[in-house]
Amino acid sequence: MQNVALASFGTRAAASDYLGWYRTWPVHDGKRNEISEEGRWGKVRWLSASTDTDHWLALLFPGPQVIDRVELWWAQENGGFLKPKSWQLQTWTGTEWMPVQGRVTTDEDPVTVVELGAIELSVLRLFMAAGGGPASRPTVLGVAEFECYSPSPRPGEPSQLVLLTPRTESRANPFWLNWPTVPGASVYRLQYSQDPTFSVDVVSVNLWTNWHMPLKPLATGTWYYRVAVLSTNGTPGPWSPEPGRVELTGEFTFPVPDLSLIAPVHPRFPASALTAAQKAEATGVKADLWAKIQAVLDQPVAHVAAIRNMQDTGPTEAGPPPEPPGYDDGYWTVERWREIVAAGARVLDLLSLGSLAYAISGEDRYREMIRTWLLHAAQWDPTGSTGIESVDHAAHDTLVGLSIGYDAIYASLAERERAVVRQAIEGRCRALYRYLNPFENDPNNNHPWFQTTALAFGALALWGEVDEAPEWAQFAAEIYVGRYLCLGGVDGEWHEGSDYWTYGLGFVFDLCDAYRAVTGLDLYTHPWLQRTSKFKIYVAPPDGPGLSFGDTHNHPPGGEDAAQMFCLASRTRDEHAQWYARKAYAASDPERPGLLLRIYLWWDPALAERPPVDLPLATLFEEAGWAFIHSTLEHQQGIHFALHSGHFYGVGGGHSHADQNTFILFAGGEPLVIDSGCYDYYGSPHFNGWYIKTEAHNTILVDGQGQAVQMAGAHGKVTGFRSAETCDYIRADASNPLVYQGRVTRYERHVLYLRALQSFVLIDEVETPEPARIDWLLHTHAAPLIRREDDLVRTTVIREKASLEVYMLDPVGLDWQVTEGFPKGMQPTKEIPHEYHLRYSTTQRANQTRFVTVLAPVLPGQEAPQVAWEAGRLRISREGHAARIEHRWGAEPEVEL
Repeated sequence: MQNVALASFGTRAAASDYLGWYRTWPVHDGKRNEISEEGRWGKVRWLSASTDTDHWLALLFPGPQVIDRVELWWAQENGGFLKPKSWQLQTWTGTEWMPVQGRVTTDEDPVTVVELGAIELSVLRLFMAAGGGPASRPTVLGVAEFECYSPSPRPGEPSQLVLLTPRTESRANPFWLNWPTVPGASVYRLQYSQDPTFSVDVVSVNLWTNWHMPLKPLATGTWYYRVAVLSTNGTPGPWSPEPGRVELTGEFTFPVPDLSLIAPVHPRFPASALTAAQKAEATGVKADLWAKIQAVLDQPVAHVAAIRNMQDTGPTEAGPPPEPPGYDDGYWTVERWREIVAAGARVLDLLSLGSLAYAISGEDRYREMIRTWLLHAAQWDPTGSTGIESVDHAAHDTLVGLSIGYDAIYASLAERERAVVRQAIEGRCRALYRYLNPFENDPNNNHPWFQTTALAFGALALWGEVDEAPEWAQFAAEIYVGRYLCLGGVDGEWHEGSDYWTYGLGFVFDLCDAYRAVTGLDLYTHPWLQRTSKFKIYVAPPDGPGLSFGDTHNHPPGGEDAAQMFCLASRTRDEHAQWYARKAYAASDPERPGLLLRIYLWWDPALAERPPVDLPLATLFEEAGWAFIHSTLEHQQGIHFALHSGHFYGVGGGHSHADQNTFILFAGGEPLVIDSGCYDYYGSPHFNGWYIKTEAHNTILVDGQGQAVQMAGAHGKVTGFRSAETCDYIRADASNPLVYQGRVTRYERHVLYLRALQSFVLIDEVETPEPARIDWLLHTHAAPLIRREDDLVRTTVIREKASLEVYMLDPVGLDWQVTEGFPKGMQPTKEIPHEYHLRYSTTQRANQTRFVTVLAPVLPGQEAPQVAWEAGRLRISREGHAARIEHRWGAEPEVEL
């Protein structure tokens, strides 16, 4: 019998959804699950998104096939297999999905075999109802190989059915639709309507692409869409078995017009198409920056990463680096990854900064340097080690570098040289377009963003020379608006935090500049980009490490932050952003070539700057669940508090941690209460074993257990926020059953900041279905002194520029434990300041537990407050000010000043 499920037989695969980085092609490539997934991941298996919803994986045969036997080879995971608890085989009858009856003859971890008895099928779907996965990952369906054996295979034309994503939510208005391609299809018929039967108010369009964005905003609410392939005579084939559904919330209205080329000649990119005024700045206000650019280009260039996690400085080389080798036997290693990243980065660094230098000076040495690097990198295999299927950072850098260099010296290249470079850019664009379309990535992290930026640069460079280039450029613009920019908060926040705000926006602004210069499309007018500078000001005031949650590097704002804020300042005329950028730039000494390029292009010295003294000192970014309380926004020498309780995206969905209801506290430039650990590199033993877990954050454990790690849907929420001259208030809720996996029925954290007393009051209310021990966590850089004082447990943490006093009510007895460093095998791979981890534990198991805690930063010359528990009320006094706080279970605290 022959396996008719194979792609080589003409069978297509489709899925309900995808975990980030995973596609369906491995499930019918003829390779089972004998190879470990470690280091290969998405190359050997498909995983669904980690969501508490139904998941399915379908095979669409090239015409009806008689299927005798099905073999389901489950995805391998950490030495085991993701065999679901419950599943079903289904087929499409033309009106509904019906179960396929069969006899299970083998049901083991590696494989389940089902004998069907020669059933004729055109479509076969593996269906898993919500929560039906294995005990280790109940929300995930994972398959390594889906095999279907036939005694009489019938080769034919590819199936014309288009299976659609069951449900999506669009914050972009109009929405952007995308569906799987059908091989050989030249025209698709798309219909969308708010009527699920498609009987009234139906919009019908014929398309040559498998994506579409209406040109005008639509009514918000539920929309349905379906797709059919048109035959050569215009007759539509079968409609999608089930319509897709879009919940159009429409927070961001931003239609994308049909693009046109307004810069038909080269150079057309901002790095080379400088105005006379921009060139003149090199001998004027930007003379020092120009001198640094020349100095960098006069020396062998090393790669200096924008975000220092897995990337480190690559070797310094006088000439272009050789094309790096790929992964040995397809097995990912951090060492080879770094080698490939560094090679691609040097191509981008030299070609982009060299293009600027040539545009400013016109010197032959810069033109010839560009030519050398351009023709060298153009020889690299577009599908090799620096291709999109290998390392997407290098794929971005190489393609963008080639595009900028090609544009910069286009007129100086011989036609044969143009042909070589053009072919390299075109090959990389085609590979990226296939990778991104249909869109099966998770847009909540930055990788699809910079992948799309690279496609846009290649398309805009080749517009007018390659027929598909306008299509690629339109696709990139629409996916940016329809899937990426709309994920930011309406107040300007970004859920990945401060460092990834900076890192990701660099690629965004590169793309925005390119589109504005080449097509006239101004993405800077998008509502999120108009507002997002305020998020940076609150999350990372100048002169200190910042109050970011998730994956971050805890460094003061520097050159990278300055570049992004210079861009927002100049493009949106934001004087607060200009002030911030000048402060961050003054505190840095930029050396990365790409950073020097961006600062030169984005800094507008004529724009006035305005310090943020007119902004509120406390604010809530509600969508991300980030609340801030500051005593000043001008620097970090004051008091700075941040709390997180918000949306959690799960595996692959950004850089969030299992840290609902956590907080950070700085004072006098000192980190007093810290997020523990460091972002040494994604997936390191320290990262997986400590850094992303609840134990590394300032929240609670229940019977020693933390929150669900990388579980989509494990959301918290800031449910109350109020700021006044005398007192700020935050209420955060982590009661969602997914957060503590059912161990908590209610967990609310109340935070009061008494401004006159410069003290915080935290009240934690925890309810559990069974009596439980609760641990209250606190992490510091200094060894704490802990002692009992009457009915309080008092902790002192002393730092050089500020100290912290912690008073915890102890009505029934508390134990505490202090540990240093990190558990065995979880030490970070880079050196970080020493850490101490405090765990305050209840001594009696209970269904209801309340912690009442005062945190008082103590600046030089300042006295610690007096704290007492009087007749059921908390009393705090400090330097002539006093407050009484009364709290009833389940209610907001009452404050008497």
